[in-house]
Formats: sequence, C-alpha cells, structure tokens
Amino acid sequence: MDYNYHHMKIPFHRRIMPWVFALIFLFMAPAVVFYTAGYRWNQNKGVIERNGTIMFDTLPRGADIFLNGQKLDQKTPFTMQNVAPGTYEIKYVLKGFHEWAKTLPVDPERVTFATEVNLWPDAQPELAMPGDFPSLIADPQGSYVLLAGAPKNRSTDYMLVDSATAQTKNRVTANSEFVPQYADWDKAGDVALLYGTASSVSQTCYLQTKALTPNRMPDGIYHWDGSDLVGFADRQKITVQNDGAVEHTPQPSGIHDVLAGFSLRYVTGTADLVLTLNKKTDQGFVLPPGQWQFRAQPDSTLLLQSGKDWMWIDLATDPLTVNRLQADWLWPMVVKRQTRYLALNGNEVYVWDSGHEPELIYRQSDKLVSAAWYADGKDVMVATKNAVIMFNLDARNGRYKTTLATFDEIAAATVANENVFVSATKNGQTGFWRLPLAISNAILPSLPSFGGF
Repeated sequence: MDYNYHHMKIPFHRRIMPWVFALIFLFMAPAVVFYTAGYRWNQNKGVIERNGTIMFDTLPRGADIFLNGQKLDQKTPFTMQNVAPGTYEIKYVLKGFHEWAKTLPVDPERVTFATEVNLWPDAQPELAMPGDFPSLIADPQGSYVLLAGAPKNRSTDYMLVDSATAQTKNRVTANSEFVPQYADWDKAGDVALLYGTASSVSQTCYLQTKALTPNRMPDGIYHWDGSDLVGFADRQKITVQNDGAVEHTPQPSGIHDVLAGFSLRYVTGTADLVLTLNKKTDQGFVLPPGQWQFRAQPDSTLLLQSGKDWMWIDLATDPLTVNRLQADWLWPMVVKRQTRYLALNGNEVYVWDSGHEPELIYRQSDKLVSAAWYADGKDVMVATKNAVIMFNLDARNGRYKTTLATFDEIAAATVANENVFVSATKNGQTGFWRLPLAISNAILPSLPSFGGF
C-alpha cells in the first residue's frame, strides 16, 4: 500500500509558544526567588526592597493584636514576616488589662521587636488597712513593706507588712516622732538606715526589722562596708555592726571618708576634697566643691553624695568618666549585672546608667510623690499627687505610660511583690491600699481590713 506524505507547516502560534514560556520563566524565576526572599515593590518609594519582620509578645500572653487598626487572626506571641517597610501602629488588647499601643518602624531586612510588653491589670485598688500612713518603704527583695503612721502624742507606730498577703508581721509603738522618707538597706534587707524627719527636723535612724525600733544616728551620710554600716560625722568614724553595736573612733587626720580602699582627703589648707586610692595617696582626682561622701561602690564605679548633689564616677575609664545629678534620692536596680539608678528630683524622674548622662523619664509642674522600679527593670512606677502611673522604658517613639489608678490624694507609694502599695485617700477613705500588677494577683479576692491607727 502506498502512503503519500505531505509536509504540513506548523502554525506560528505553536512555534512561538515554547519561546514565550521560556521568556516567562526567565522573567518570573528571579521574581519568585526575590519574592520568597522577602523583596517587594514599595509603591510609596517606587523601589524594590526587602521586607522586615515584626515579633509580637506580651506578659501575660494571649492578647489580641491590632496592626494599623486591623485585628490579626493570631494572638501573642506571634511573628509576622514579609512586612513592607514603613511605620505601623501596634496595639495589644486583653480582657481585664489596660491596652498598650505604640507606633514602631519596620526596616528592610530587620526585625522590629514589640515584645516584653507588660500588660497591667485594669483593677480597682483594694483597701488593705485603714489609717494614716505618711511613709511606705519596701525592702530590696520586695518581701515586705515598712509603714510609719502619723506621729501622735510624741510616739509613732511602725509596722512590717507582708507584701504578698498585706498582713502585719510586726508592729511597734516607739517613743519617737520620726517618719522615714528614704532607706538605705543592707543586702539581706534585715537592716535599714532611714532618712526622714521628726517635728520637721531632718534625722537619720538605724532600724533592724526584727526589733522595728528606729535608733537615732548622728547626722551624716553613711555607706555599707560588708555587713557593717560606716559613716563619718563630727570628726568621728561611726561603725554600726550587724548586731546593732555602735563604735566611735577618732577620724584620721586629713581623712574625710573611706570606702573599699578609696579615700576622700582634704587638700592641705583648703576645704577641697580629693579622691585617692589608699596605696597611691600622691595621686588623686580633685572633686568639685561640696561635702562629698561615699554612698556605694556599684560594679567598678563609685557613687558619692553631697546633699542633693550626686556624682557617679566610672573607675574603668582613663580619664575617669564623671556624671552628676541633682536628686532627692536614688534607687538601685541590677540589670544584667549592671547597676542603674532611678532618681526622683522634685517634679522629675530620671534613669541613670553608669558612664551616661541621666535620662529624663517624666516631668510635671507639681512635685511628684514617689517613684519605684518594677521587678524586671523595664518599667518604673511614678506616683503623682492623685495618680499611680507605670512608664515603660522603651524610648522608641516616646515612652508608653499607663495610668493604673487615681486617688483623692496620695501620701506615699512603693512597689513590692507584684503590687503597688499606696498610702492615700480614695472616695473619702484614708488608708493603706493595694493595687495588683500581675494576673495571679489581679484575680485574688479583696483583702480584709486589719484595723488602723
């Protein structure tokens, strides 16, 4: 059988299609690779750039996440990748807690952290104890709070209150009108040097928490030398041992103060002071005018005080790095083995790191009542005359503040064991109030009253 083969011409569209697919592949393959690598077209900038990442997390977890007003399907913790560079408003919402919101930038190939955010319970203060308490001071570990009542009939009631239960551990009525304002504690929190007033006159008192009776000390500035309290006053070196025994020894000639191998010495014939290492008395650092005395030796630094003037010297630098601050009081906090201070100066609150200028956290026209660290060192409590406020120290686009509670009038406030304790009047009731900061405390029942002064 004969077959006739006829040459048939392939249509043009069929001949061109492989080339079209090849060209599409050549163009699309890099685009797919770039897309999976996080590159996107930024319409606002008119350029192709790599995207960023946002990490969301809160304490407690499980908060709703809002991004530029849109609620995400996920809750904290969550990581969102391939986010176009720009600025985003991030808001966390959790039932029973105050909201948190901040606008943060997202940069190409970078991670934006909206993490370690403490959400504070939206709870009403609980009256733990009625009474007038002009002073509240927490120990360094936050285990208890020292309360001083308003002096009556030349006597003052002092109470030690458990910070977890708000129950009284110890109570003493002392023949004194001394009301402490600030405390310098030993490391164990068993002994405190209290600075305060009695009949509007400044006084310094030594207090052991077991005895709870303040003993007046000679006026001066003291520091801890191990478990002993050491200071210089009236040309005498005063040493208070851990058993409460007080020793007075003559002050060495030309010596103003001594701490851990360092001395403050008078420049011959003047009132000027020079900081020297005891082994190298021929070399020293001349201090600015003032009656400087040692306060502490945090890390490889020295902290000195002269009235309301504080000086922090970094000994690890050459020449020495010196920073100064005017403050009523400083509260230390150790973060990653580095000491930093929270400072209250009238109507201002600062955070102070070694080797850096003090950083202003908050300022208002009226005098502030008190300030305190929160346990993680990332937030601070500030008490005004009428409100308790928590400030997050993340400075990106401003520090976020949360007003936890308002009062008619606040006399004192402190933070201990996941609570803010406030001496205040609210709705006509004056007393010792507790405001929970953690979810475990926020769901506890109201505390009973224990009777007032």
